[in-house]
Amino acid sequence: MTLDHPHHEDDEFIEPCFLDRSDWISAPPVFCAQQSADFLTHRVTRNPLDLMSHTQRIRLYRELGDADGTYGALLDLFTALGDKGERLRKRLLQQACYFLEASHYEVLMLCLEKKLPESTPLPVSPHAVLSDDASTAPLVRQLQTTVNGRDEDPLVTACDLLNSGQLQQAQTTLEAALLISPQREEISLELLQIYRHTDNRNGCITMLNKLDNAPLAAHEQWVELILTLDQSNNEESSCA
Repeated sequence: MTLDHPHHEDDEFIEPCFLDRSDWISAPPVFCAQQSADFLTHRVTRNPLDLMSHTQRIRLYRELGDADGTYGALLDLFTALGDKGERLRKRLLQQACYFLEASHYEVLMLCLEKKLPESTPLPVSPHAVLSDDASTAPLVRQLQTTVNGRDEDPLVTACDLLNSGQLQQAQTTLEAALLISPQREEISLELLQIYRHTDNRNGCITMLNKLDNAPLAAHEQWVELILTLDQSNNEESSCA
């Protein structure tokens, strides 16, 4: 005898940490909005320089039409970057301008244009988790930069490119940055996300060969991705 169990929506729910997040910028996970927002909030709290999670969080709140959430997520990004990442901050703020309250948009624009004294308090938000006193004082004063010490952080540049749909340019930026700084885990992991999203086994192997004698951050995850892509390709071949 077969027992019939009542169906619940939770039966089909998958924790956000197990989902593929590679397309969350272009397609925010509104099907599990609260859980995803909590997950991304946790990630930026744990690592304030996780710019991909910042971007995904802002886009999720914007997609939901949540003005307060969008402002809080933007405020956290501004707090984390300080005066760095101007292009990324400007692009995300402009994309959200129609979803924000006018006062929130104006004060963030003043921050962007450096017309607001650093000690000036900003409108508070229950969604902002990185600012103890809701001021413009950045949590992170200095981002690691490229080797000449003057260029914008490549991770910021790559996130801006991804946000504008320029996947190949973002990949190229991260590859060049990883060759210079193979120990930077956040760059290594973001590049892996792109390889995973595009099923780019050859690109992954090529970079591993170039970094053969380098102290590559998250090396085991690179090997794991290649094995996963190999298995996927073998399954497709057997089904053909």
